[in-house]
Amino acid sequence: VGEPVKYLRWRAGKAEEGSLKLARYYDLFPLERVPFEAGTNFVVYAGLVFVGLSRNYMDACGQDWRIHAPMPLSTLYFEQWFLDLPEQPPVLSHVIPSPVTEGYYGAGGFCVTRVNGRAVRSVRELAEAIDAASDSQWLTFEGGRHERLVLDRAKADAAHPEIMKRNGIPLARRL
Repeated sequence: VGEPVKYLRWRAGKAEEGSLKLARYYDLFPLERVPFEAGTNFVVYAGLVFVGLSRNYMDACGQDWRIHAPMPLSTLYFEQWFLDLPEQPPVLSHVIPSPVTEGYYGAGGFCVTRVNGRAVRSVRELAEAIDAASDSQWLTFEGGRHERLVLDRAKADAAHPEIMKRNGIPLARRL
């Protein structure tokens, strides 16, 4: 920042040299953070942690999240902001290691669009879809870019209380 950078450009078939002074990046979209005290909607189920796609979530990718965050999440974040959607799309933010989630460690960071084939547009709808699938043998979470996680419903239900206790998570949902 503040350093000059030389450049070469072509105009009307002739080379022109120039210099630019680098300036600090200013946010074109000064999007407000939601205070953590206001509460972020979340669902923890059998080691899968889902949150709403918010500025706070994007900030977890670092100060330059517009560069470092996964492109599908950045795109969806700006779409929800421009369209002024009433609720934040659900994101699988973290997978807590357990026998039920084995093989899915590191699978977080995608927007969940369907649960057992049912479309979900918010964390609240995701929680409703999980509850509605209580008699299913499998619980399938799908993302818009062909991501898919499948849990054995009976094993997930049985493991859920122990996962919560072992990880000191007092509340499974805030909607």
